Amino acid sequence: ARRRAIFDHDAKRLGALPGIAFTPEPVWGRRNCRLTCLTIDPAVAGFDREAQRLALERENIESRPLWKPVHLPPVSVGRPAYVSGASGALFARGRTCGPVVMSRVFADIEMAIARGRIRRRFTHDLRGTRYEVVGPTTDGRTVAVICRVKGTGTLLLVTTYLVE
Repeated sequence: ARRRAIFDHDAKRLGALPGIAFTPEPVWGRRNCRLTCLTIDPAVAGFDREAQRLALERENIESRPLWKPVHLPPVSVGRPAYVSGASGALFARGRTCGPVVMSRVFADIEMAIARGRIRRRFTHDLRGTRYEVVGPTTDGRTVAVICRVKGTGTLLLVTTYLVE
């Protein structure tokens, strides 16, 4: 649910920009939101995927091109391939932010815990007291982190959500 909320938030903010298109939700199911894939039309957006990669890199967010079509690596040269041009077009304009983006999420969680305040304590749980910590993220949003300190002293993150 957390990955979907992050994806929905990003798709709403970035998907409204000219020349940016997110991979549509499949009609036969729901995406798991592990990877965020989008395409950039440089003629409309005013920048290409490399410019976007550099901008994300400045924010300490790793991204990479969409998958390389299987017929392009040297090992595939000269082998039979059924090519429509769709995979090449996606590779040329596509960008994906994978699990590494979660490091940005964890940076937000760490900042919220370090700079936030305990808003609620949940004391009637046999597993131990849980806390709702509300604090700022690296980009100024406010998040709530539900967490618990285990008997070992380890902080257990239960869930995280944006505070509207």
